[in-house]
Amino acid sequence: MSTDIDRPLCVQNFTLLRDQNVRRDLGRDELSHVFEFLEDCPKTLAACCLLCTSLHKPASSVLYCHLRLKVGSGFNLDSAFNSASLPHNRIYVRRISVHVVLNADGEFIPPDIAQLQMCLQNFENLTSAGCVLRGLRYVLEQDYVALALLTTFCSRPKIRNLSICFLPLQVGKRLSDILKRSLHKLSVTGTPAWVVSNFFAGPPLPEYDLELKVLDLDVNSDLIARPLSHDEELFLFTSIADSLHRFQKLESLTFHGGFYDFTNNHLFSLLSQLSRLQVLNLCIHFPYQEADYNPGFHLTRPRSLRAVYLGFRPIGYESPLPAGNLCQWISWIIHDSPLEVLRVSIDTDRLQGDAGCEILIDEIVERHGDTLEKLDLPSRMCLRRDVFKKLLRGCPYLEYLHVGIGGRECLATFIRQSARLRYLRTVHFHCRDLNLNIGHQRWLVSCNAEEILETMKHLELFSINQREWKRVRVSDENGEPSYQLKIVHDFWPS
Repeated sequence: MSTDIDRPLCVQNFTLLRDQNVRRDLGRDELSHVFEFLEDCPKTLAACCLLCTSLHKPASSVLYCHLRLKVGSGFNLDSAFNSASLPHNRIYVRRISVHVVLNADGEFIPPDIAQLQMCLQNFENLTSAGCVLRGLRYVLEQDYVALALLTTFCSRPKIRNLSICFLPLQVGKRLSDILKRSLHKLSVTGTPAWVVSNFFAGPPLPEYDLELKVLDLDVNSDLIARPLSHDEELFLFTSIADSLHRFQKLESLTFHGGFYDFTNNHLFSLLSQLSRLQVLNLCIHFPYQEADYNPGFHLTRPRSLRAVYLGFRPIGYESPLPAGNLCQWISWIIHDSPLEVLRVSIDTDRLQGDAGCEILIDEIVERHGDTLEKLDLPSRMCLRRDVFKKLLRGCPYLEYLHVGIGGRECLATFIRQSARLRYLRTVHFHCRDLNLNIGHQRWLVSCNAEEILETMKHLELFSINQREWKRVRVSDENGEPSYQLKIVHDFWPS
């Protein structure tokens, strides 16, 4: 979500678009950029379409780009659908989302699939489609509706992106048929693990599934009557990991699951076989016990990764999570890839030891110092002054930085190294030894923050322990940029 300082001036004061001179000065490309900020404001976009002919085309391209339909409660063509179906508007429709829902009485009314298919034939430029089955988890007709919808979507030759929310069992068995349409992106979210496995456990289809480039899997075990046992989850992950090697063109993999043992050799084998993988997003369980750590160091490491997002959840709370093992596991994944983005999050407060942090920072500086632009490490991984200095000196191209630091001496180090960080725009620090509720400490930190903003003219946002200093895009009496102090509760990037 863009902030106010990022929004064009004519969006902040939209009445400016009524001025003909403003519209003429902006031009068509600039107007299209303005309307992108109003994608979630259909009434405003519709008003712009009626304002004048110069605004009609750029506003219509955003207003009709994503068409949302609701079926199951009685499918009727509403005014928005009729408007989008007009010849001069339907050329802008690129994406359709069908939400299968229940009516007010909790009943399911099967839609007229033939009527829906006939309506969708008018949109020749469709490239993305999706269906949401949230309201029909326990309705028998859901398989019929979902299969009919997906068959309709996949019959369109230009459809390349497909997203499915709450995948029912019968659709899971037909995913292999869906992939025959040479999809480039498949997103399956909110689905029980055993349903997703119906596809991956099936026979390989090498002649069909070579085109998939983006695969997003959110395996949700909350919808299952009973939790899967350790052996069942391990078998499921093994079958999925052993099947993904068929997607040799895969460039982005997102896998959020509830598997106990994600640190076995199956995962390392998977990553070593996906030779074109550039974006890896994992939310996984990590074992506490040191004996459970089994890295496959003998396997080939991925070499094409550019962005890595890792989220770790503990299996149990018997003992603290060893930071050394965790950092060693992260280092294995990123070892041979020139990363541009690295983000790590840990869903536990019981992290043991800081020694592993130094190992990870050494790996980051040595292997990725010349390419890394965004670094986000858990605040619980507290960096000592010497380790923090090594990070700042070794990564001069950082644009975004979020780390935990040891004390105020690290702030002094940051100020001294500021001349090297010419590209830095956003900084979030969490200082373990700092209490901003104490008056003199809060005053000292405020002085440091003001000095940092005064020294680093390119820095737009600086925060420490959830206290934020943001540079406001206005000029004071001397023409210099000013800044104001704000307190925020959520300082994680969107």
